Amino acid sequence: MQNSGVDYILEESFDVVSVLDGTVTKKANDPVLGWIVTITHDNKITTSYQALSDVKVELNQIVKQGDIIGKSGENIYESDLKNHLHFILQKDGQIMNPEKYINKLITEIK
Repeated sequence: MQNSGVDYILEESFDVVSVLDGTVTKKANDPVLGWIVTITHDNKITTSYQALSDVKVELNQIVKQGDIIGKSGENIYESDLKNHLHFILQKDGQIMNPEKYINKLITEIK
């Protein structure tokens, strides 16, 4: 399985927040990847948060940038990482490097 995102790792569980305003379009507990929440944003952008624990959002819920969507956790696929967040950013279905867009406007994601 190809790793298609960025992992953020801390020893202790941490709050995971939505990076942009949007709508929760997926909430699933995958046996390998753990809890997954996908949020659809403007400009055909989606963000996915994997390996979550204690998910705080529901399907079709509208979230604002900075809203807590869950806690970091563990999964089987990246079990060596222990507590972490696996984060994926997509634009028009294409995987993007999220670290390239830190402190950028949504319109700058191309």
